[in-house]
Amino acid sequence: MAKFRTRFIFSTLILILFTSLSYLFFIFQISTDVLRPEAVEELRTAMLVTGAIITASAIIGLIVSAFFLTRGIVRPISKLTKATQAIAKRNFDQRIKVRSYHEMQGLLENFNHMAQQLKIFSQNAKKCNQDLEKIARERTRDRKSTRLNSSHIPLSRMPSSA
Repeated sequence: MAKFRTRFIFSTLILILFTSLSYLFFIFQISTDVLRPEAVEELRTAMLVTGAIITASAIIGLIVSAFFLTRGIVRPISKLTKATQAIAKRNFDQRIKVRSYHEMQGLLENFNHMAQQLKIFSQNAKKCNQDLEKIARERTRDRKSTRLNSSHIPLSRMPSSA
């Protein structure tokens, strides 16, 4: 949406610039045939000033449009950078709000999907570790109880060594 808006603004400003300057040139050509020479000089000066104002306005409009276009690209990238740093610190709940150009929107949505998958993977890994620790504790406890039971075997039950 913002990409379309920016293109529209650029094309409109350029169209206004060329239309205005063409119109001024056309009026000047007609006026030189009709007006006396002194009036032509006054008209030429007025048209040059008007043309300069229109050109300056168009340039300022283009600069402002470029600023907003650049901001629209830089802001999502800086959000993505901060979010990747948070993910690197194992904050898998990090998400980015998607409101941008089509290409950036796809990138940010993929980031959010990756963060969700990493969160699930991390949770599964923690659960597996807990299960493994539980199994290890049970086996250790079983081995200790087996050793304790085998050390308390009565002598009458012990096999003879003869």
